[in-house]
Amino acid sequence: MPTGVARRPGAGRPSRERLTRDRIVETALALVDDEGLDALSLRGVATALGVSPMALYRYFTTRDDLADAVVIELIEREQATTDLPDNWSDALTQIARETRAILFRHPVVLEAIQRRPVLTPSALERFDRMIGLMVDTGATPAEAVAAYATVLAYVVGFVSLEFGRQQSLATAGRTEEEMRARVAKQVAELPLDKFPHLVGVADDVASLVGAARFEAGLATVLRGLGGVKH
Repeated sequence: MPTGVARRPGAGRPSRERLTRDRIVETALALVDDEGLDALSLRGVATALGVSPMALYRYFTTRDDLADAVVIELIEREQATTDLPDNWSDALTQIARETRAILFRHPVVLEAIQRRPVLTPSALERFDRMIGLMVDTGATPAEAVAAYATVLAYVVGFVSLEFGRQQSLATAGRTEEEMRARVAKQVAELPLDKFPHLVGVADDVASLVGAARFEAGLATVLRGLGGVKH
C-alpha cells in the first residue's frame, strides 16, 4: 500500500529545496490521493515539506484554496486531449465516459465536486464547445446547459452508487456476484400477483452498477435529452 508523501522518511525536517506552488500542490496531491480530501491541511502539507505552515500562506491563504488547486491539477492531468466529436450526443458520451474514469481513478475528485463546483480550464473549454454543438442543432443555450448538467449529475450519481456498493461489499466480505445473486433471488421470489413487472426483470434489478449498466443508463439519458432539439 502506498504510504504517501506525508509519511515519507524525513518528513518534517527542514527542506533545502526551494518552496514553490507546484511543489506544494504535488505534496498535497500525494497526501489526498493516499488518505482522502479530509486529510488535507496546510499544517500537514507543511510538515511533509519540512517547512513552517506560515511559508505556505504566500501561495495558499486557506485550506480550500489548496484543495481546489489539487483537484484542478488532478483533473487537468487526467483530462483527455482528444477533440470532442462534432455530434452533441457523441460528445456528451465521450465526456461522460472520461469523467467516470477520472472519478474512479481519483475518488478525491468525486469528493470535491460533490461539495462545490470545480471549474478547470479544460472542463470550461469543453462545456463551451458542448453548448455550441447543441445550439447548432436547435437547442437554446439554457437547454444546452441543462443537458450538460444532467449528464454530469448522472455520472456523479452513478459513480457514487458504485463506490458505496464497493464499500458495502468490503465491509460485508462479499463479492459483487454474490450480492447480485442474492438480490436477484429476492426479487424473483416476490409474489407475482403483487409485482408482475419486477419478477420478470430480477436479474436487471440486481445489476444496478457496472460498465454495462452505466452505458445503458447513459444511452437512456441521451435519448431523453434529444427532446431539447427543436
